[in-house]
Amino acid sequence: MARETNFLIGNGEKLISNEIIKNGGGAKQQPYSFEEAKERLSLQLEHIIADISELPDIAKPNDEAIISVTLHPRYVSKSDHPQKFFESQNLIAVGSKPKRIKPDNWGTKSVPEEESITDVYYIKSSFSDLNNFLYSINDLPENELNRTICYFEEFDIDSSEDKFQGNIEDSNDKNKVLIECVLHNGTSEDVLNGFFNYLSTLDCNIDFEVGKVRSVGQLGFVPIVSDIKNIDDIGKFSFLRVFRRMPDLRPFRPSLTRSLQGQLSSLPDNVLFNNFKAVIFDGGLPAGLCLPNYINYEEIEGIGPSNDEYTQHGLAVTSAYLFGHLDSIENLRPISNVTHVRVLGERHSNPVTMDDFNLYNVVDSMVEYMDKESPDLVNLSLGPECSVDDHEVTYWTAKLDSYAAKNDVLITVAAGNNGDSSEVGGLNRVQIPSDGVNVLSVGAANSMGDDWERASYSAMGPGRNPGIIKPDVIAFGGSANNLFRVLEFHNGSLVVNQQQGTSFSAPLVMRHAAYIKGSFGSEVTNMALRAILIHQSEMKDFGHEDVGWGKCHDDITHAITCDDHEVTVIYQDVLAVGSFTRLPLPIKDIEFEGTVSIKSTIISRTDIDPEYAAAYTKNGFEVVFRPREDSVNDGSEHPKTKPFFPCNRVSRTSEHAMKSQGAKWECVRKDEKNLRSSSLLNPVFDLTSHHRSQGQDESEKHPIEFVCIITIKCENISDLYNEVVRKYRGILNPLTPQQTIRVGL
Repeated sequence: MARETNFLIGNGEKLISNEIIKNGGGAKQQPYSFEEAKERLSLQLEHIIADISELPDIAKPNDEAIISVTLHPRYVSKSDHPQKFFESQNLIAVGSKPKRIKPDNWGTKSVPEEESITDVYYIKSSFSDLNNFLYSINDLPENELNRTICYFEEFDIDSSEDKFQGNIEDSNDKNKVLIECVLHNGTSEDVLNGFFNYLSTLDCNIDFEVGKVRSVGQLGFVPIVSDIKNIDDIGKFSFLRVFRRMPDLRPFRPSLTRSLQGQLSSLPDNVLFNNFKAVIFDGGLPAGLCLPNYINYEEIEGIGPSNDEYTQHGLAVTSAYLFGHLDSIENLRPISNVTHVRVLGERHSNPVTMDDFNLYNVVDSMVEYMDKESPDLVNLSLGPECSVDDHEVTYWTAKLDSYAAKNDVLITVAAGNNGDSSEVGGLNRVQIPSDGVNVLSVGAANSMGDDWERASYSAMGPGRNPGIIKPDVIAFGGSANNLFRVLEFHNGSLVVNQQQGTSFSAPLVMRHAAYIKGSFGSEVTNMALRAILIHQSEMKDFGHEDVGWGKCHDDITHAITCDDHEVTVIYQDVLAVGSFTRLPLPIKDIEFEGTVSIKSTIISRTDIDPEYAAAYTKNGFEVVFRPREDSVNDGSEHPKTKPFFPCNRVSRTSEHAMKSQGAKWECVRKDEKNLRSSSLLNPVFDLTSHHRSQGQDESEKHPIEFVCIITIKCENISDLYNEVVRKYRGILNPLTPQQTIRVGL
């Protein structure tokens, strides 16, 4: 069949040009008049000052406190950021979070029926500065700077109930528990020492250690051991942002199923590929197992003795990557060399104190290892048992996202096996760190073939905003009626065992990525692997919450080939700063008939602001589609646009609506349109980059790396692939596999 030799086409970036396109916008009708805003703000500040005055002095380091400022949903763009007004009142922004509200007034004729998402800024202020602000409010002259107060919906201060993730009223037991505390300005010695001093005044038996504290950005993550009776008082510390029971390690299996299906005398020799680095972080490999030379085994220093359950899990995950789903134990061929790094030990299996349990060390060890070894592919089928939270970023997620933002690496992360948990409180949503915007979150399908759906246990979306579409993809992970076959070490022998879980779908997807990377080597970046896997996945009629962008094709070769009547081109480049990046579709002068299908996937990599959960991604992009070069509005230099991606018409959509729908700060876009051939004439996508820092405009803008994959399909052109190759010879080139090998899952 021709598909076997019609490989993906590279060098799409050679077609790219940069264009200058002017944008404009008018002034907004304010939701509150200046006098109304002053009156509202005065009353709110009086309540805040009264609440702060009731806090013990030791709960306010340097006589400072954190208040929350909720912006009106129409004023959440970076251009409306109230930073200059904050500075004029000695108010310092230290973070943000998203929140859904119904404002008291919209200031528009059209009023949304549902709650809209907005930003809540955390503001640091001294008690005296807040008083001065209150006393001077009525004397504020109306000018452009001071009219910023019309953007504010509410000034408030969070209570212990607001800060605690869980239900304080349900925490009536007297047992000591591990608690994770997240501090604003957590890298400040004054704040950290102030917190420890405050804890000591509550209960001399509260256990904490400076050496256990971690930080990402300006957030401090502090584990403590305390009696539950102290919860309400702990929450009164003014710089405490949020606190929760420290999550346990995820259970490795949704159910334990043992059904031995065969025995191997030894593992096979000779890998398919050895031109990249693959790493699996997991629970280790069983003692006594004779390892072939393509499995490099390492252990992180200081993690203690291994645990049998963890090592069996580690072997099963490694088996899923090397050999896929074991339909048969005959003629197994490992996909590549792999390093298995044990990051878990017995101390993580039944935690009692901070010495037994500190999952911060686990993620720190993984990032330190990646910093040293620079792997291409990484798999995590482990993590804390903690579902994504819309308002907060966890240490695990921020740590891995920060690494992946600066390094070209594909990190596949199991989404979690909690999909059949309660929807109440989001207990069934994807688990950290699979909510990361720079990682590939993988859920599980219940079967192979065409008759599949999300496995009932597979964690569901949505993710946080940005990062709404989670999991990114799903793949076969087994089900009660169709189990995933992996290797296990049993009574000194390798046997085939049957299991289920996202722990196996994640390395299976990394196996697909390994086949692409091994086939094309440096011709595709590791970020491009992520784009290809998302692009080639299929959703059927399921929603994003169930399957993300879709299920990976069972045929591992499908992602790198095209049918005769279609062509897939990869663009790997950077988005220019200050201009539009124009991507022409590679169909110039090709005559189409009937319906033309265009599928496009675009992904970018982004730095993050972990303390600004409402503005977590520092980079984003907009995309417009221009289908005909000869269709131009009067007075315009550029062709008319047509909607392509969801929320595409960003120039005519308010910022609060775009944020509610997860638009321009998302790192992944994908869609497919069927268009009449007569509606196309040298079509292009125009991309423009966006940059922000701490929610406001970024002063130093840098080009953003991106990958775009476009597939054009037309059933009426039986030789479209070869026609494109001929017309763009010397510009676009089919990627050349280093070796042609057909393998199964």
